Amino acid sequence: LFNEEFYSSNIIMSYSKQNRSQPSIDVDNIDEIKEVFRLFDEEQNGSIHVRDAKAACRALGFRDIKKKEVQSMLLSINKNVEDKNYDMRITRTEFTEMVWPKMLSRDPKDEAMKIFDLFDEDGTGKISFKNLKKVSLELGERYTDEEIQQMIDEADFDGDGAINKEEFYKVMKNRGSSDPFACWSSDEEDI
Repeated sequence: LFNEEFYSSNIIMSYSKQNRSQPSIDVDNIDEIKEVFRLFDEEQNGSIHVRDAKAACRALGFRDIKKKEVQSMLLSINKNVEDKNYDMRITRTEFTEMVWPKMLSRDPKDEAMKIFDLFDEDGTGKISFKNLKKVSLELGERYTDEEIQQMIDEADFDGDGAINKEEFYKVMKNRGSSDPFACWSSDEEDI
């Protein structure tokens, strides 16, 4: 496993050096790839079936991915699906190498808005206390009403009692920042 981790890291570093103009992937993206791979590695042997590649890509958020695109991605790692080898498998390193360019092309705003839409179940364009409580319960999170209200208050910059798309994006964009006031900058471009 250490060698697999090391090799995956080297692929990422090599790709990043070759494509300096591309946005970089953060640790969360790497963890997301690992987690999706683990879910599809049913036998826990460090490989997944090629037939699961499309579903794994969809699990990474590439909902509109087509069979031809997955076949092209597989060819990029020297896996020819035309060989009719139905037992063909790919390692996590190969999977990482295969999805890396696609991960780099994801738009953070689009990703944040997809998440926003999951919370905005009533389609109002805002996440209310009720929305946040319902989704947190569906996800198995047991927050008190006070904790939920505190989350709303911390993200509700305009004071209307709910979180709009701009506020949500600011919070998502600045999560993990060492500056606790990073999302309060008035110089940032809103969506």
